[in-house]
This record gives sequence, C-alpha cells and structure tokens, in this order.
Amino acid sequence: PLARDWSGIGITNGGTAVIDHAVVKYGGASDYLVRVDTGGQLQLTNSTLQYGDRYGVQGLNDAILEIRDNVIENNGSYGIYYTDVEDVIITGNTIQDNSSFGIMITDLDDDKPVNPVIQNNLIQNNGNNPIYISTDGDGLVGLSSIINNQGSGNGDDKIYLSLLQLMNDETFNLTNGFDFHLARTYLLEGSSLLIPSGMTVTSDDVYVRSGAYWVLEPGVTWMMETTDHITIS
Repeated sequence: PLARDWSGIGITNGGTAVIDHAVVKYGGASDYLVRVDTGGQLQLTNSTLQYGDRYGVQGLNDAILEIRDNVIENNGSYGIYYTDVEDVIITGNTIQDNSSFGIMITDLDDDKPVNPVIQNNLIQNNGNNPIYISTDGDGLVGLSSIINNQGSGNGDDKIYLSLLQLMNDETFNLTNGFDFHLARTYLLEGSSLLIPSGMTVTSDDVYVRSGAYWVLEPGVTWMMETTDHITIS
C-alpha cells in the first residue's frame, strides 16, 4: 500500500464524528487522512494516523476538533493543519516524522482570535517547526495554554509565532521543551507579554503599542536578527 491509495475520512458541514482506537493510513488522495469542514465536529482519540499523502488531520473554517492521545506520523506534509479554526485543543499526542510542520495553525483576517490549548504533546523529528501559528492580523488569546510540549530533531526546534496581535495579558510558559520565535508580533493597547526568567526567545519585528506592557524577567535571552527591530509607539 501507498499514500493516496484512498481519499480519507471527511466530516462535512454540520457533521459530527467520534474516532477512537482507530488506525487510519495510506490515504490522502484528497490531501488528508481525516478532515473536518465548516461547522463539522470531531473528537479524535487513542488512534494512529500515518502515511498520508499530505496532512494527518485537517480542520477548516470554524470546525470544532478535539485531538487527544493519538500518534500522527510519517505524513507527507503537516501532522495537523488548521485553517480558520479558532478553538484549538491538541493534547497528549505524539506527532513525529512528518515531512513539514508538526502542527500548523493559520487564521485569516476574520476578526476571531485564536485560542490554542496545545499541551503535553511529544513533537519530534518533523521537517520544520514543531508548532507554527500565524494569525494574519487576528488576535491570539491564551498563549500560556501552550504548555509542556516536548521533543527534538525537528527542522527548527522553536515554537514559531507569526503575525500575532496579543490582546490580553499573556505569558510564555517555561514548561515547553522548545524556545519561542516571534515574527511581526503586535502588543495592542491594554495587553502585556511576560517573558519568564530562563527563557530564550528569538524574534523578527516586535511592536509595542501605547498602553501595552512588555516585561522581560532577569535571565531572559532575547536574540534578534540584525535587520529587525523593536518599535514602541
């Protein structure tokens, strides 16, 4: 058997599914092993998803997904790929040996902030970053809910956060086994970002708006590219 031998499992608009103790593999003729479309709901637990052509799990456009205690491995692109899915629950999974990102979350400009609960995952030996989140101008809340994710051997062992607009009081969590990278991050008025002691952060551009607070505790290592900058306005 080979990837693309069959299409994959699709939960279409308004559909609801529970997948538990399943093995799903060698699919992906439609890019995914399991996909949830607009308005669909999926609870995926205790299962193995492997050898898909592109994505292990794909969620689209306000789909509701709960991904717990699975093995997602050896897929041809991302292990988990969400587009415009704001409420994210990904806990207790092993996500490994995928050709690109372990977890990729992109949120287009729909005025709905992303709320990621990404906890207790082992993310290792993937082709790119273990976790990549880009909100493309929308907000992000609950940054401190990215907790205790471990792993090594990824193409870039950093949690990569791009085009974020932080709206509330946020804190990076030291329990993750990865450093963080900030790319074009905005701290909006009334928000704050605390970087705890002992953390290493790399960054591109960071913008701190009037009325926002950016706090680095003693012992933080902050590294910037030579062409990038911090703007306070």
